[in-house]
Amino acid sequence: RVDPLGAFRYSSDLTRGVRWRLFLFGVLLAALNVVGAFLLGVGLIVTIPISAFAMAHVYRRLGERYEHDRVVVIPEPVPA
Repeated sequence: RVDPLGAFRYSSDLTRGVRWRLFLFGVLLAALNVVGAFLLGVGLIVTIPISAFAMAHVYRRLGERYEHDRVVVIPEPVPA
C-alpha cells in the first residue's frame, strides 16, 4: 500500500544487516532447485514448494524483526 519508492525503502529497511545472508540463502535455494531438476524434473515437485515455504518463512521473520525494532516507546507525561 505504498508507492514504488516507498516499497524500495521498506525493502531496504527490512534487509538491513542481513543482505549477505539473504544472498547466500538464495544461492542455496537455487542449488536445491538445480538438484531437483537433475532428478529428471520430478525433484522439482518437491524442491519448489520447499523453496516457496522457506522464502515465506524468511520474509515473515524479517517482518517480525523489523516491527520489533520499530517499536517506539512514548514516555508517560510527568505530572506538574
